[in-house]
Parts: sequence; structure tokens; C-alpha cells
Amino acid sequence: MSKYLQFVEARVVEHDRNNNRIDASGLMDIIGDLTLLDLAFQYSLYLRECRLPSGGIGKVNLFLTVRSEDDHIRFDALDVVTIYRHIDVKEYGALSASDKNKNGNELIRSSLVAVFGNDPQAVEIVNNIHVSIEKNDFSKEAYWGKAVQSPNKALKAQIFYSLSHKLDVYLHVFNRKGDRIRSKLLWSLRPQYIDFGSLIWSGDSELRLYEKIIDRRSVNADINNRDYWSYDIERDILEFYFHRAETGQAHGQYDLAMMYWKGWEKHPADREKALYWMRKSADQGFGRAVKMLGSIHE
Repeated sequence: MSKYLQFVEARVVEHDRNNNRIDASGLMDIIGDLTLLDLAFQYSLYLRECRLPSGGIGKVNLFLTVRSEDDHIRFDALDVVTIYRHIDVKEYGALSASDKNKNGNELIRSSLVAVFGNDPQAVEIVNNIHVSIEKNDFSKEAYWGKAVQSPNKALKAQIFYSLSHKLDVYLHVFNRKGDRIRSKLLWSLRPQYIDFGSLIWSGDSELRLYEKIIDRRSVNADINNRDYWSYDIERDILEFYFHRAETGQAHGQYDLAMMYWKGWEKHPADREKALYWMRKSADQGFGRAVKMLGSIHE
């Protein structure tokens, strides 16, 4: 069981508390405008900095529903607490952008207070986060983890993120004097739980940022068998290394080809790279790669 609260997540649900399907089309229509989805993520980031004693609760889910009768319904399961919160679509749509932020911030605050209301210390932390979010104009910027030093001790590097309605992830590089000499925008993403993995130097001019969730087959593997992004400081080039493909596994080469074919959040579709890896997989006789190449060239 968790000693501290780690995550707050908000999501639109299409089922009621009895798991009966409901018409949530109104909420789904405005999901891109529901600022509290992003704000819940900000709460999670603040919780990394100020530990909230939770009595075993590791995560609070806010299930957003169109059913007013389900508002404040609570379910507990192991270390997760789920609370249904009602959103009046018509009223929400009439709010200004600023008021939508304030409304979302207050809804999250009141939900967490409902969960931890018997613990004055926890309530104080929740209220302080609420104030900080509004004070910072509903955005957050911070460094992730600790700075890592190059083998020759000439440079240091650290991940920096900026979060509002999107998550911009940067790699900052500093010289011996502490001057920032490089600010590389790695990705501009939808807000999500941040877990960047390890940042490690490979030599004095290459940084590797290890992935944690792209390939679930290797998520628990030794770091030498993991996927990573390689950033060459001198050439200012960011490349993706997919372990199962790079080590000659035909299935892994096919999987990487399909990733490049479709694209993913951190990388746009790249048909040239997709065909390169598809051919390598097909050359080893991997059936799906052979079939895919055939359909492409038909």
C-alpha cells in the first residue's frame, strides 16, 4: 500500500456507477476543452514535490459523468479511490476560459478534500496545491530528476518540462560554469503522467533517454536491453533505438516498421523508415512483414 498519494487522474466515463452504459456524447464532444483533465495531471506533478500522507491511497480517479445523481459517489479498491463528479455540459460551455480553469481546479480540490477530509495535514497540502496552480496561471514548469554529468565532467544535462494544455519536453545541456548551452525541444505531447525513465551519457557527446512504456516486452528488462532515444549534441540529432529491432529480431523489426508506418505521439509517420525495417524483417522470412510488403507494392 502506498504511503503517499502519487496520482490524480480525471476521465470521462460512459457508464454509470452500476456499469450501465449512458449517453456521454455531450461530454465527449467537449473533451478537448475539459481543462480539468490537464489540471489533474498538474496535481500529480505537485504531489511529487510535496508528499501527501494518504493512509494507503496511491491514486484518486475522478470519473466525469453527465449524471447528476452520481455526483460524489465513491468506490475504494485496494490503493485506488474513485469518485464520480458531475459536469453540466451546458453550464460548462458557457464559462470563459479562465473560469473553466478555476472551475476544474476547484472540482479537483473539493474531491481530494472529500477523500482526505479527516487529515488536516493532507487537506492543507491539497489547498496549497490548489493555490499554487492558480497562482502560476494554471501552468507548470520544472526540471525532472537530477542533472547528469558527462564522463569528462565538461557538461551536465537535465530534462525540463513545461505543462499547460500540452506537455513540452526539453533537454537542457549546461557547461562547467552552469551556463545553458543547449535547449532541445524533444517532444510536444498531450498531457500525461510523466515518467521519462533514465537519462544517461554514452560518451561525452551522446545522451540516452530510456523509454519505459513503448515496448512492453522490454519494460522490465535490464537497461542494456531497453529502448531509448539517442541525442547527439554535436550534430543536434534525436534518434530512436528500438532494442528488439536493432538486435536483429525479425518480429521486433516488423513491430518497429509498423510504428514508423503509423507514427506515434513522439514520432510522425515515416514511410521510408517503415519500409527499411519491413524489408529487414521480410528478409528473415517473417510472415507478416512479407505480407505487408506485398500489399504495399500491389
